[in-house]
This record gives sequence, C-alpha cells and structure tokens, in this order.
Amino acid sequence: MVPPTPRGERTRDEILAAATGVVLESGPSAFSLREVARRAHLAPSALYNHFASRDALILALAQSALGTLKEYLGAAPECDSAADRLRALGRAYFDFAAQRPQEYRLIFECLENPPTTWEAYLGVAEPFLLIVDACETGLASGEFVDRAGQGPGGMAYALWALCHGHASLTAHNLANVQGDLDSLATGGIEALLAGYRKEG
Repeated sequence: MVPPTPRGERTRDEILAAATGVVLESGPSAFSLREVARRAHLAPSALYNHFASRDALILALAQSALGTLKEYLGAAPECDSAADRLRALGRAYFDFAAQRPQEYRLIFECLENPPTTWEAYLGVAEPFLLIVDACETGLASGEFVDRAGQGPGGMAYALWALCHGHASLTAHNLANVQGDLDSLATGGIEALLAGYRKEG
C-alpha cells in the first residue's frame, strides 16, 4: 500500500472530523456518507479513497476514540499498591469521559459486534486490560482476595461498571444535577476496594 501523502492524511482527518459530527447527531444506524462528504467538501465517491465502506468509517471513528481512552489510562501513574493503581485508572477513566465526551460516546455508540464471549473480549479490549492487570497484580501480591471467585477479569469488570455508570449518568441522566457527584463515585471505588483487600 502506498503511504498517504500529507494532503491525503489531512483529507482523512477531515473526513473523520466530519463523520464524528454526523454520527453524534444522527447515531450510527442513520449515519449518512453523503452528509459526511458534504461537510468535508468532497464528492461522496472520494470517501472510498480512504475508507472501504460506511461501516469501515464508523469503525475507524470508534477505534480512534478507543486509542485515546487507552492513552488516558496508560498515562495513569504506576503505584506501589494495586489499590492505588486502580484509583488512578478510575480517575483517568473519569477524566477521559469528562474531557473527551464526543470520543467517549463514539466508543459506546459505534463499536458494534464485539466478541461474543467474555474470554474473547478479554483478548481484545486493550484499555480494559490495564484494569485487569492491576487486579492480577493485587492478587499475585496478596493485597487482594478474589472473594467472588470471578478472577481478575471479574474484579476489573466491577470497577469498569462503576466508572462507566458514573460517566454515563453524569453525562446524561444527571447532567443538570448540582453536587459533587465525583465524590460519590470515588466513594464507590473505595467501597469496592475495601471488599478486594485481604483482611488483616
């Protein structure tokens, strides 16, 4: 494949920017390539020089956003304890959702047809695997106990569900509610970690 020229790279970025606006306004099911082309000031056929299909363009949007989430979580500080590492990852997740709301929406509105088993999902969900790794570290060091018997993946899922629920609620259902909702979410993380810690 011939490497894209600087102009080609700019055009692809312009298409992605236009497509982001369209999919966030209409949703992936009503996504229109013609509207993307109009906003990018291109002929509809020109889109196929960069993306093989409508689905390929939507997937590229979601994968780009997923890469940004991985950068946020990857930048969370390494810590002396697994509990502190999970706190840092939770904070990074909250920051991503609050600071990059469009990309957050793209991940969860556009990534369709995921793996059909939990085991397969654990093999491809790279940002989530950072949380799994922290849980594995806590179990291996004896800092954590797997009380539910669900392994590090199940323990990580509980934290992800809490963080995702908070991000979704504050972005939508509770968007106009006043109060320090972040402290409620942080308290939830502390309660979760208290259940993970080895007694004594």
